[in-house]
Amino acid sequence: MRSTLALRHEDRAAVLSALGEKNETAWFAVCAPGRSTVVCHRLRAVPESLYSERRPDRLMIGSAAWVPLARDAAKRGLGLLFAHTHPRHRAAFSPADDATERTLRRDLNNMAPGVELTSAVFAGGADGPIEFAARSGRLPDADTRPIARLRFAGRELHVCDNRPCNGEVPAAFFDRQIRAFGADGQAALSRIRAGVVGLGGTGSATAQQLLRLGVGHLCIVDDDVVTDTSLTRGWGSRRDDIGRPKTEVIRRLACEIGLGTTVEAVNGRCTEAGILERLSALDVIFGCTDDHAGRIKLNRLAYGHNIALIDCGVLITDAGSGGRSRIESRVTWVAPGSACLLCRGRIDPAIAAAETLSEDERERRRQEGYIPNLDEPQPAVISYTTTISGMAVSELLNRMFGLATPDATETVLKFEMRKLSHNDRRARCGCWCVSDNI
Repeated sequence: MRSTLALRHEDRAAVLSALGEKNETAWFAVCAPGRSTVVCHRLRAVPESLYSERRPDRLMIGSAAWVPLARDAAKRGLGLLFAHTHPRHRAAFSPADDATERTLRRDLNNMAPGVELTSAVFAGGADGPIEFAARSGRLPDADTRPIARLRFAGRELHVCDNRPCNGEVPAAFFDRQIRAFGADGQAALSRIRAGVVGLGGTGSATAQQLLRLGVGHLCIVDDDVVTDTSLTRGWGSRRDDIGRPKTEVIRRLACEIGLGTTVEAVNGRCTEAGILERLSALDVIFGCTDDHAGRIKLNRLAYGHNIALIDCGVLITDAGSGGRSRIESRVTWVAPGSACLLCRGRIDPAIAAAETLSEDERERRRQEGYIPNLDEPQPAVISYTTTISGMAVSELLNRMFGLATPDATETVLKFEMRKLSHNDRRARCGCWCVSDNI
């Protein structure tokens, strides 16, 4: 079952505005129906001139509103999304909706066979929260598949889920958090599907915080094992864990904490196609990997699937000869509507390409002076990685609950200077991260 309909944050504002109107409002869009998620990059409102009837409880729309999009979808092997509002009514498909959808599926199948139709109904008030019902199907008379989750990702992150929350964990365990975010806020956390890529100093601390916050699902990705040198910064690891996969340590920790989070442990690298597909089903990913090749994949995944990526970096530069080391760290919010890591200069494509080479080829090019030594261990100190982890998890809470302005998309902390700064870099002209195309 496709579990999630993924839209961009600016579409949430359009839906909320439409829910404040008297009459129903409709949108069409080209979408990408994946294995677990239907992704739509921009809702296109039906122009007033193409409504043949528009009332508080009924819509009739001319074919000119959707035929060009359907042809485009068929040409590119994509799907079509039809969404509309039910102002002051429930988020449920009415008999009239069923009839309209059957007709649309029939016409769509005649014109563009194979194009899948996803339908959604939005309800609620202009101030939110948004209620919804969604389903997808291909043939006019075939059964449709329900879609249980709705995600809006961009400058903020909002996830709606029609499935019941996990009630196995007593609410008293989350009492202090409920005092901060309310019962609805804690329920929102329990619906989040989060991922942590890289379980070193930053990643292990991040995973433990997410477990204690009570997120519903946590996917952890790492291909490494605990070593003697990683004990000093790996949260949850012990001396007798040396040689054990880091993912196993975090999974054991989740069982010991016992706050109901489902843990999906993946031993591997996020550059692998199968692992990227599993990550595409998440709402938010914490990028805690040191390699540029992994970052470039997560960077593209965020925009391609409307996922929030919180990228973390800690760089300690050894001054040597008694000089003072420089410790520069950052937390970057990467999502549709903000500049990507390439635009920000946080990824070096040349290094990313070198990291994908075989060990022999990499060593040969290093000796020839074409690439730097990528295997040299980098300095790492638990207090600095943990600080950045806390800032990263706080960034998620800020974006979910509106605790801070969404304008700044990157926080930079220079420890040795005691200097904290924020920025909101603009995307480069022509970069794919500003495109509405799927």
